[in-house]
Amino acid sequence: MIVDLLLHAPFVSLDAVGTALQTDPEGAGAALRAAAQCTAPDAPLIDRYDDAWLLGATAREAVMPARRAPWFADVVGYASTDTDECRATIRLWCRAFKKISTGDLMRLTGVSRGTAQKILTTMSDQQELHRTGSGRATSYQLAGA
Repeated sequence: MIVDLLLHAPFVSLDAVGTALQTDPEGAGAALRAAAQCTAPDAPLIDRYDDAWLLGATAREAVMPARRAPWFADVVGYASTDTDECRATIRLWCRAFKKISTGDLMRLTGVSRGTAQKILTTMSDQQELHRTGSGRATSYQLAGA
């Protein structure tokens, strides 16, 4: 169940796993810890990132071919340089965790630092995001949040 969630969303939170598994936070935490011990092939299936869990890099790479012919599976769509996909990921992260950094976007989507900065700056210039800090301490939050 957790892997299926991560095939369709850039991250899961403890609450999202609890809802999906119809369990309390303790049960969700146990399920996440168990899933984190699974490997594919020698790398963790899922990774903890701040207060979220992500599909492990090796697992993500393994499912990428399913996006092409003959399957055309709708999986890991968030792992893309597509601006709309990145913007959707930014909104999801900010709703869950209030702010996002360039590094967060890079980790969630696999885009380069330059692409992440460009998308975040554009959203800030369009007043969709509010920028705070400078340099590596720069973070963005949804405008009006």
